[in-house]
Amino acid sequence: RHYVPRISVVRALLTSHADNVFFDPPESVEELEITRNNLMLPPSNINELLEIKADRRKLAPLVCKFCHRKLALTEQHIRCLCEQRFCKKHRLPAAHLCGIDYKQTGRSRITKENPKVSEGGYHKAREE
Repeated sequence: RHYVPRISVVRALLTSHADNVFFDPPESVEELEITRNNLMLPPSNINELLEIKADRRKLAPLVCKFCHRKLALTEQHIRCLCEQRFCKKHRLPAAHLCGIDYKQTGRSRITKENPKVSEGGYHKAREE
């Protein structure tokens, strides 16, 4: 006579094993709490979705988008060109892996602000 475990126990074991295989374990208790707080069931209707989005927008300026650290009041008003807010440690584009090309945006801004002068300068001086 063999012991057959209940299906719910087997499912729980498989689920926890699958989670360990696919997801890296948290490195600290804070990271564990952050991941637990970010997990939720999908909304069942559009009203719930809008409520969740509104709650997320309220919390957005309060935490760093890279490390989820709570931001000081002065840090909440500083935005990167990628429209995200970061702490002092991740404020620089290289620190938070920013996708914005700062050199190209600077070049395009210079070309827009300083249009090329045509029919002037050297050609005008030679005609005399």
